[in-house]
Amino acid sequence: MSCESHIVKLDGLAYHLNDGDNLLTALLAQSVNLAHGCRAGVCGACRLYDLGNDDPLLSCQTTLKHSLTLSHRFPMEGDNFNVLEKSQLDDQNLVLTLLGPSDDSFGDRLTVLLPDGYGEAEQECMAINSPGEKIQILLQKNHLSHEQWKYFSSLEPNSLLSICVDRSQRKGRLLVDLSLSDMPVLLIASHEHHAFEPYWRDVLQQLPAELAGFVVLSSKQLGCSQNLSKLTEVLQQACQKFGAGKLQIVYHGSGIPATDWEPLLREHRIRLSQLHFVR
Repeated sequence: MSCESHIVKLDGLAYHLNDGDNLLTALLAQSVNLAHGCRAGVCGACRLYDLGNDDPLLSCQTTLKHSLTLSHRFPMEGDNFNVLEKSQLDDQNLVLTLLGPSDDSFGDRLTVLLPDGYGEAEQECMAINSPGEKIQILLQKNHLSHEQWKYFSSLEPNSLLSICVDRSQRKGRLLVDLSLSDMPVLLIASHEHHAFEPYWRDVLQQLPAELAGFVVLSSKQLGCSQNLSKLTEVLQQACQKFGAGKLQIVYHGSGIPATDWEPLLREHRIRLSQLHFVR
């Protein structure tokens, strides 16, 4: 490997990284707070925007060959939507139904632009509606500041909300895009995404796919005893019913790389290619 170094600027901060380094690995080694998941270029969690080329890149799939100027922010185009309905699922989760219909649907990543005075100007969320239906977004309290949660909770019918669609974000038709529409699917959600369970079930009911089980992790550590005990039990049951070779697994979360999943899956004779990441 060359000893040449390159300067990578990320949102104005400069890092000296070696030629040939993997961008994600090198940034994490410098304690950069960068979201990541599968490390295989599938989940999209580690996407950054290359300001020099005006194009997105996946940091986990990028080998450093020259200096880069990057940003977490992506160019967006937005539209104003009226709030039709607000539904409080529990004290941590809020669903907003917006004037539609739209071509955005379950799994698409949308960004809400907040008014001045609420901290971060942008808040990313996931659409939970079916194609052609009114846009519905699920907002999670633990992903928001106190002021932001208060703002969303105070919205009334006919309130105006500005929604942006990341122009570089692929559409999230999820099970269809992942070619899982006629497979038995085991859903595993990180602990902060448990509220998405009924929407996953609705999507599966609209497809020939069969739900093989739903597991919510108790923490972000795959190796904790509670996670391993529950996952082992559900994997055994699913493999017995559907066969290890047919079972497909969707992990809705981030922070647990494919290398951490591999030993557990191998124990049940499940290939790593049968694991799919949704951030």
